[in-house]
Amino acid sequence: MEVAVEFLSTLDKENKITEINRGQESEREVGLSEGLGAWVPAQERVPAVGTECVVLVRYSLDRPPFVTVDRWDVQREDPTGMGGPTIETGEGWSDNFDCDVIAWIEIPPHPPAEWDQRLPA
Repeated sequence: MEVAVEFLSTLDKENKITEINRGQESEREVGLSEGLGAWVPAQERVPAVGTECVVLVRYSLDRPPFVTVDRWDVQREDPTGMGGPTIETGEGWSDNFDCDVIAWIEIPPHPPAEWDQRLPA
């Protein structure tokens, strides 16, 4: 008989992720990279405008949360819906609704262009 293994991740108050393995009833803490910093709950605060972040999102309660990259930025909308000029509508996530984002971590600045081996020397 096979036991289905289900992993659930939770964010605790110390900004550590705890994985719970339901199949074996074991629990372990997963440390975060020192370079990324700590998870920030989305209800607590938002990043500065133009900040690229790793975000933990959940689109529905019947699916586990997952990680993606998004940017907190000024949003724009075409009021006529016909491809005309746009107006600023406020700040928000570029690819996700605010209610879907559980937590975020700011991505450090990109490395220098010289590190990219594909660029001509």
